Amino acid sequence: MSASISFEQLLTTDDLARILRKSVHSIRHDVIRNPRSLPPRCALPGTGRNLWRPQDVESWLAAHVKVVDSGPPTSPPEAKPRKNLGGRPKKKEVIRQQQQAALLAQGKKERRQEMRS
Repeated sequence: MSASISFEQLLTTDDLARILRKSVHSIRHDVIRNPRSLPPRCALPGTGRNLWRPQDVESWLAAHVKVVDSGPPTSPPEAKPRKNLGGRPKKKEVIRQQQQAALLAQGKKERRQEMRS
């Protein structure tokens, strides 16, 4: 398996970004932080360039293909009523509570005045 590849045939970061439909910045970041998310790199001694052999990229892509079975069409799930998770009350609720509190306070005042008379 002595396939000779010229330097011009190697894929650059720009080429790989175009093939994988990722940004060049994302490829460069993944080379350092997450190399498993990319095809195996061709590290040439004395160069700091990121290069990839086309056959490595093709075999890597073939190994990462996932076939998704769409199955029969389904209807969207029914919307469930949302639970009140607390938090800040709505303005309507605050006004209603204030009105109820005012009515209660007014009723108490009237009862006190009736008791005094």
